[in-house]
Amino acid sequence: MGSTFYPLNIHKINQSTYYPLVVLPANILFFELYFSFAGILSPIVKIDPVKGERYYSNKLCNSLFISEGFGFATTNSEGWFGNEFPDTGNSDISIAIIGNSFVAARQVFYRNNFISIADREINLNEEDLNISIYSFGKESMPLRELLNIKEEIVNEHDLDYVVVLINEMSFANAKRFVPYYELIEDSLILNRSFENSPMVKLYNKLHLIAESSLLFLGFTVKNNLKKTPEILLDKFYGKKSISFSSKRSVKPIEQLERKILEKLDNDKRVVFLTNIDSDRFDEVKSIVNNSPIIDLSIMLIKMKNKLHTNPYYWKINRKMGHWNNNAHKVIGKELADNLFNIIMKDRKSSK
Repeated sequence: MGSTFYPLNIHKINQSTYYPLVVLPANILFFELYFSFAGILSPIVKIDPVKGERYYSNKLCNSLFISEGFGFATTNSEGWFGNEFPDTGNSDISIAIIGNSFVAARQVFYRNNFISIADREINLNEEDLNISIYSFGKESMPLRELLNIKEEIVNEHDLDYVVVLINEMSFANAKRFVPYYELIEDSLILNRSFENSPMVKLYNKLHLIAESSLLFLGFTVKNNLKKTPEILLDKFYGKKSISFSSKRSVKPIEQLERKILEKLDNDKRVVFLTNIDSDRFDEVKSIVNNSPIIDLSIMLIKMKNKLHTNPYYWKINRKMGHWNNNAHKVIGKELADNLFNIIMKDRKSSK
């Protein structure tokens, strides 16, 4: 028997074979560009070969926190959330706020964070002064890293005041790829060992892949798989009871941190902004002899008593976290009043 010959449809084979090869990369490229330009779950932290972990400059950040709020902001050309520090020098008074994630405040819209509020409030005074407040906040900035960033900022910008936020996180020793100070034979020495880290060297080789929004999304999904029942079931999911007590035992301040506080205190431009345990505050106060201290703990306690709202409580998901919107309002206004009083006092004493 002769075999039947069926003509081959080359067009259909080519189409079915090459369709995924064309459409799949196109879809990947589309979503990569979409997530990146929209700032949705896109990586915002890079590893600078000199400065270590920093935010990308001019980067749109769409921050969605499962346990807190939602923020939307763009980093400036230096990689900080907030207004660009101008080169014109039009401001009569320039103030920098330096600190960790509480200063970065990605949990709220930038216009609603305490720095924006303080900047608006302080310029409502009757004095004919143009006062500008700039944010230099970054996640995980313990004192041993903060001192290096403070020195960098004051070297690059003409500042009249440098407000340094100190909270309990400031006394941690975060494992990050950054320069940080350590104490060697009673001297503060900057440690730059991160530069030789295998991870940093690998990042420098693969930084284009590390910047992928889709890759970042994959890691985010993977890291939150354990939270799936809580996210899906919400109020039906068992939650731990929340304690509103801020009293907790703390370790004494280490010698390294004492040295850093003393060095900060020697700069006449420095103002300390503290939100720490009362015992820790007393210890800090015994170290700081020259600089003003603005204690946020007092105003936050007043807020809780007056508004019956914990400054760390997020009603949307009934969890504790960073300062909520109400706390930012209170802190912004109080900070503006305190800074204005400090400025007026210094101006009078200089005459």
